[in-house]
Amino acid sequence: MALNPDPPIQYPPALFDQQVEGTVVLRLFVDSTGKLSAESTRVSESSGYPALDSAAVAGAGKLQFAPARRHGIPVATVFLQPIEFHHPVTAGAAAPVTPPVVAPKPRPTVRRARPDSTPAHPDTVKPRADTTRADTTQKTDTNAVAH
Repeated sequence: MALNPDPPIQYPPALFDQQVEGTVVLRLFVDSTGKLSAESTRVSESSGYPALDSAAVAGAGKLQFAPARRHGIPVATVFLQPIEFHHPVTAGAAAPVTPPVVAPKPRPTVRRARPDSTPAHPDTVKPRADTTRADTTQKTDTNAVAH
């Protein structure tokens, strides 16, 4: 969940003036403290407009997130975040003078149980022979050479 009080993603002015709209889906990595790894941000689904895609990637680095939790423990996670660029004129409102900032659209949280991905391995170590018993029988040394 994004925690920013004000959306940090700017609508590209040239595309805003042309009333171009689109949705960019970003692939984001957030560590267990909620910090976004900006270098791992990728466009998962393009809007079809490179300027919108670039604006979404550039603004994503300023997003702040609450860490994901698994069983109440903060964990790192990778998720898809849609960024929607909608022009107010196409929605029926009067056009503002300056391009607005764009808020990331919240994604519904779907919790799915993940199967354990660690393969089970049988024990490969064979039990060792018990060497703690004292040998009570006297054996004759057959390798002994008389002097």
